Amino acid sequence: MYIRRTLTRTLDTGAQYFSHRLVRSERVGGRVRQVTLLNLGTDFSLGSTQWQALCSRIEDLLAGHAAPGPTQDAPVVELEAQRVAALLLSRQSRASPQDEARALESVDLGTLELTCARSAGLEQVALWAIGELRLAEQLQALGMPQRHSAAALGLIVARMAGAARATPAWLGERSALGEMLGVDFQAFGPLVLRRAAEGLLTHRKALEAHLRARVHDLFGPPGAELVYDLTNACLQAAPGDEARARGDGPPVTLGLVVDPRGFIHGSAHFATEVAAGKPLKRMLAGLGAPPGALVAINRDAASAANLDWLRANGYHDLCRGETGWSPPRWGGVGDVLTDLESVFASLRPGPRLGPVEHAAEGRDAAQLFITALACQCVQLIRRRLAANDIHVNWSIVRQVLAGQCRVTVSVRRDDGRALHVRQATRADPDQLAIFQALGIDPAPGGVQKTII
Repeated sequence: MYIRRTLTRTLDTGAQYFSHRLVRSERVGGRVRQVTLLNLGTDFSLGSTQWQALCSRIEDLLAGHAAPGPTQDAPVVELEAQRVAALLLSRQSRASPQDEARALESVDLGTLELTCARSAGLEQVALWAIGELRLAEQLQALGMPQRHSAAALGLIVARMAGAARATPAWLGERSALGEMLGVDFQAFGPLVLRRAAEGLLTHRKALEAHLRARVHDLFGPPGAELVYDLTNACLQAAPGDEARARGDGPPVTLGLVVDPRGFIHGSAHFATEVAAGKPLKRMLAGLGAPPGALVAINRDAASAANLDWLRANGYHDLCRGETGWSPPRWGGVGDVLTDLESVFASLRPGPRLGPVEHAAEGRDAAQLFITALACQCVQLIRRRLAANDIHVNWSIVRQVLAGQCRVTVSVRRDDGRALHVRQATRADPDQLAIFQALGIDPAPGGVQKTII
């Protein structure tokens, strides 16, 4: 096994670039030929001096020698070896049906190793919600490239998992979402994630219209008037910007159009907050709020001037911070907004938008829209759980599901070959209750077996 570096060129522009492939030599009919095991791509970053160590380590992992030797390679080599070995095992594995007859193996238990543990429980539930909302199909219909579409789903699920501050690392190193979607997030890089985030924002109106229609199909019409919520404010903060890291960055607001059930009907991003300059007219126009609508604002924005303007222009105001209060026409909308605020707070990166791996000036709107999309998925999950008498907030659901992961069990058989079995850990009672309430498989990813 070795790595081959080839100079090639693009078909459209003729630009030259290097591609890298993992290959092995095979003797067929007296002749030696090269067989490509895996395309490592053009962004393969290991230097040529590390290639031999990488290939040796991959061979060890495939042979069932999971523990590094006494002269452990650089961590970057070990990480890449585990990634490549996992991809090779996945491609060579066969699915093992749950009702398959007993498969008896004689193995050496002294060689048993557990590797590549990746979280899978939350990912399974998140993908169920994405499927119910038909988000993947809508991204495809909007013409988003398949690679960017998978990255967009990854961004949404990472936000649901509370991993906004280190999304690339979570997707590539700690989550089984990639294998569940059939992609390798470690090969994507920050640029692909940034393009995916920009693509989501570009299609914001179409995605919001699609989600409104899906919520209507699943749960019927809202049944009451909408609320125009201007209470979700954050501070911009770019990595390395000391002033913003102190909390001195300019504020931004995610304006939401919310129905009485807590589903988001629309959103808009404003590079200010209500109390800064009092831009109520522009914000409400951006959200499409008609006269007579209920507008939710924070107590620190409830100045006499703001309240007078709202009432003079025919709006009804709901001042957040007055616990439990809401006008009679809207019933318990205060409680709905309080619940939505807690969901939003558990999803966003923090009181400040950064630092996020792909964060930069001008990308705050994309981050906030990803949070809104994640919030839709969370609200769908919680509503279905509540229908099955499971009344918990999202933070609790996330904690319960965090304990389930996919793991690879490797052991040597008595014939010297290595047996690799990859599957999810058994769902505990609390996890199983969530899976059963949603009607989904409690064993994310199924079972794959490989013999090498």
